[in-house]
Amino acid sequence: KLQFLYLIEDKGENTTRLTMHTALALLGLVGCAAAQSHDVNLIVVGKDVLREQTPEGDFVNEYWLCFFEMFLNGTVDENAYVTGPGRASIPGGAKLPHGNDHRENSVSFKTPAEWEAGCPDGVYNFWYKTASGDADPQPIKMFKNRPDIHTPPAVKMAFTQNGKEVHPLHLLPNTNLTVSWNAFSNGRDDPHNISPDLIFLEASDENDNMFYKTGLWFQTWMPTLTWKDRHHTIPAHVLKPGRRMRVNVEFGKMAYTEMYKGVTGMGTYDTSTHIWVQVGDQ
Repeated sequence: KLQFLYLIEDKGENTTRLTMHTALALLGLVGCAAAQSHDVNLIVVGKDVLREQTPEGDFVNEYWLCFFEMFLNGTVDENAYVTGPGRASIPGGAKLPHGNDHRENSVSFKTPAEWEAGCPDGVYNFWYKTASGDADPQPIKMFKNRPDIHTPPAVKMAFTQNGKEVHPLHLLPNTNLTVSWNAFSNGRDDPHNISPDLIFLEASDENDNMFYKTGLWFQTWMPTLTWKDRHHTIPAHVLKPGRRMRVNVEFGKMAYTEMYKGVTGMGTYDTSTHIWVQVGDQ
């Protein structure tokens, strides 16, 4: 699964990879007295469009993703599952496999038609039992009920160093790299004040070792990008001579944000682009 919205643990250059949704789970929105479950931080239904940008600026290798996720703060039994339309309508629902602090069920699709059939808009219910007792099913409502709620536009990147445009395969070493992108045209602030629409940037290698990432607004040790931003600079120390990197930018559309009995629920429509870049030897 390629997802490019992340939270980073500050462990130096090779940092820990976590998804956007893990980051949102740590917003401090859980643990209130009225919580349905102190054991669950966040549940998410998401739909992603992912693509690669070639050095010439074309898009290739496009595919579509649907995922269900739970982020845990305690114990949830192994029978957690999701019911709803599409692939969640199978007998017994879509199972959420066992995991210590993260459960995920994701499927990729080859065409938009398969994607929409397998993960249509509608109400998805998360069913789970926690150590603190049974919980009511928690709904996530995936509806395009505002004009701005739809998959964001494809992200297209450009690169500059020392104020001049550079080819992605001929980057200067030890020099700041500014990554720019097109407007997040349907980006908005969140009327529920849980999360605005976000932009995340990362630079990693082929093994997903992260060299650089942006974060969320409460993470004071790293920059934060929202839908209003149009560029960001990767610092010079990341561009080591001879380094090959995958640069990813994701637009994250928060279509549904709600606190339900103390547990944060989100529905997202996202789009991501990655491109391989090469730093020169000298």
